[in-house]
Amino acid sequence: MLEKQKALRDPTTTPKKQVCSIFNLMTHTVAIAGCSGYIGTHMTRAALNSGMQVYGIDPALDEGFKNHDRFHEVQTVEQFCATDADCFYLALQPNHRDPYLNRLIANGKMILSEKPMARAREPEICDTIVETLAQSNATMRYNFLYLYNPITYHIIKFLDSHPEVTITSIKALVEKNRESRRNDRNLKFMEPIQYQETIHSLALMLVLRGELMHYHGSDFDATFPGGLIAVGDSFLYNVPSSDYDAIPDGRFHGSLTASGFRMDIITNFKRLDHKGLPTRPQKRITISGRTKDMPFVIEADYQRDHEMLEINGETVPLPDFDPYTLVWYDILTPDNQTPFYVPPDEHLARTAYRLSALLWKTSYIGEELVIDSDKTLARASLSYPNALESGRLPQYRSRPTREWVEKHLIDPVIDVTEGLRTRNSHK
Repeated sequence: MLEKQKALRDPTTTPKKQVCSIFNLMTHTVAIAGCSGYIGTHMTRAALNSGMQVYGIDPALDEGFKNHDRFHEVQTVEQFCATDADCFYLALQPNHRDPYLNRLIANGKMILSEKPMARAREPEICDTIVETLAQSNATMRYNFLYLYNPITYHIIKFLDSHPEVTITSIKALVEKNRESRRNDRNLKFMEPIQYQETIHSLALMLVLRGELMHYHGSDFDATFPGGLIAVGDSFLYNVPSSDYDAIPDGRFHGSLTASGFRMDIITNFKRLDHKGLPTRPQKRITISGRTKDMPFVIEADYQRDHEMLEINGETVPLPDFDPYTLVWYDILTPDNQTPFYVPPDEHLARTAYRLSALLWKTSYIGEELVIDSDKTLARASLSYPNALESGRLPQYRSRPTREWVEKHLIDPVIDVTEGLRTRNSHK
């Protein structure tokens, strides 16, 4: 099986149908809560296409799943948690997970969860999950998609090939238009952009530096020796849904600076990008550093169907792969994967959550923040609920006329221009 794992992620891997055929997943059963949501649908299809038995629960169940001979509909939380599955995946918003988590952790199950660990307004849930898992036989993993991607495998392979290597900077540029009123997916509730999307870049940063520095996912002093400085600015969503009370941030740019390291971040889900042009989807990561003999630069784009990787200007061939199938493979065959030194568990998820909260706070107060301990980092997580409870956050107001103009006049032009920019950028 190890050879199959290497074949999957080796640059010479053959087309997708042949790649998927090497998975030994047909004997596995998974249970998916939220199986007809956006990510849940992708993960359910990947499981079914890999030959697995799937038990799914969703209030708006996809008709295609109902008719699939390996899909089994579940009606209640109790039935879901009692399923004899190898892994239970919670493709749910944080505020809908508790009934499942309480039972699954108590029963010692393998759990895969979406991020973030908790809503921005409920940071205490992160500590509760960590403490409860410590008293249980359950295993928790979080679906930070970058971490299950062959791009990350090749980056780590490059880092591990040098006896002395240091990462001095990471730049993360992640953009997608989530304001268009013509896309029904955008109607779903989203956390502030720092928690909703920047957290993926933060998790990748923590894992890559962990490969070199060998720290535990919750050890602040080892992760950021000498402390951490955060600075940033943010802009509010023009939210296309009435499901909000407080309006979340929809664009963020800022940085984290530690001893010998800096991370620059732009995360944008608004109609217009950081240059004022119609936003085109991209997930670009630039990593710079030094080996013993030379400096290096790694350029990557994790955008689905447009993945690319260059190391020192040379293109690294990537296999034709389905990222959602890779998640199942790594979760269900853990003995056959090359493990991260810092796994995507509850400790990594909590640290990434706290860094998200820190970035939200520095952009909210408009000041540089200096963090010198895990205690002060944890305290930053309280800023959002404190601001919400005190009524200091901007509140959602329905504006029917403006919303009609955006949906019928502005968004059609933006969407077409966005598509043209995307196609031209990948020619």
